[in-house]
Amino acid sequence: MPTYRDPDIIAFRAFWKQAVPNGYAGLEPVDRYRETFDAQNAAIPPAPGCTVEMVQFGGCKAERLTPAGGGGNGILLYLHGGGHVFGSALSHRHMVSRLTDAANMIAYVPDYRLAPENPYPAGLDDAGAVYAALRQAHPGVAIAVAGESAGGNLAAALVVRLLQEKSALPSCVYLLSPWLDLTQSGVSMTAPAIDDLMISRQSLEDCAAYYATDRDRTDPRISPLFGDVTDFPPLLIQVSSDEVLLSDALRLAENVALASGAVDLQCWPEMVHAWPLFHPMISQGREAITQAAAWLAAKCVR
Repeated sequence: MPTYRDPDIIAFRAFWKQAVPNGYAGLEPVDRYRETFDAQNAAIPPAPGCTVEMVQFGGCKAERLTPAGGGGNGILLYLHGGGHVFGSALSHRHMVSRLTDAANMIAYVPDYRLAPENPYPAGLDDAGAVYAALRQAHPGVAIAVAGESAGGNLAAALVVRLLQEKSALPSCVYLLSPWLDLTQSGVSMTAPAIDDLMISRQSLEDCAAYYATDRDRTDPRISPLFGDVTDFPPLLIQVSSDEVLLSDALRLAENVALASGAVDLQCWPEMVHAWPLFHPMISQGREAITQAAAWLAAKCVR
């Protein structure tokens, strides 16, 4: 196992192991899993001065987060993570509000439908409907698409589908610790040097079974890693060297680069999966938010 040097990571790993001493124990009951995740994250306040409004776009409920600066740098469609099974606009409000505040963009975070009640393509359809509605509501305004983990899956799958349909693309895409291959074929899934505190191949398999059901998991709208990424918009990926999803991020970055796309890959040592979600405890999470926000603003302001 790696030897950790970052004091925040050392403290966070000790905290997590104490809070979850037996590790992953399954997703059931799903309702309780969702309630606990929302309650824990909702306790963290949003960025100071951020206005939170409940709205509806494309038939999907969402939160609109307007930063204290007014959000003049464009629109951010953020798709939350949670394995396609849990997570919500509420659970991610604290992180997305800081991202949108630092970027001075207005964020929309939809409560897309979740599995197992609503498996693929429900979540992707909701993401597409919200994106189309935002384009209609904000003509001529730059729209970025972002997401972490399963939300990164939806963000990348949305772009792959837009490319297939030859539809208008977002100005840029930001993916944090994205889950891009639901077949779990990446070498980091079993690499002995990987010490993933947060997720495992088994937890991903359980989520994938709920979301993909009996569909072909190599379908690029389910596993966007297998899609044609020719003309993919400018892409930023942040991933930890210590997570099982490392290979997903590396392979997508390679695919986009080989297709002559613009890709910025940041591989952060020692971090946990989706570490900006834990910004109150991990200073590198705050730094990752700052860097991602600067990238988003630069790509959306012309």
